[in-house]
Amino acid sequence: MLLAEAGLSECARDAACNADFSRPFYIAFGLLVLFSVWIVVSMFASVDIVVRRIGLQRSAFWLAVVWIVPIGGVLAWLVRRSTLRDGRVESVYR
Repeated sequence: MLLAEAGLSECARDAACNADFSRPFYIAFGLLVLFSVWIVVSMFASVDIVVRRIGLQRSAFWLAVVWIVPIGGVLAWLVRRSTLRDGRVESVYR
């Protein structure tokens, strides 16, 4: 009498866990993670851009860069923000 069966035996018997099923799932999951990271970091960068009060045109430019260029735009803003904080580039734009 068979009381219980392990989940892996069902997977091997019915071929439900083959590579054809898991590859699209993992690709979709990876894209979902990348999209989520892009949205979260872009939102934080957007708030930082608006709070900094760097002017309307510069703010609009940086918001466009942050949202159009995934993750790279946020990294560019972080580099720009660090130069603004140091004061090295601040004098050039005044």
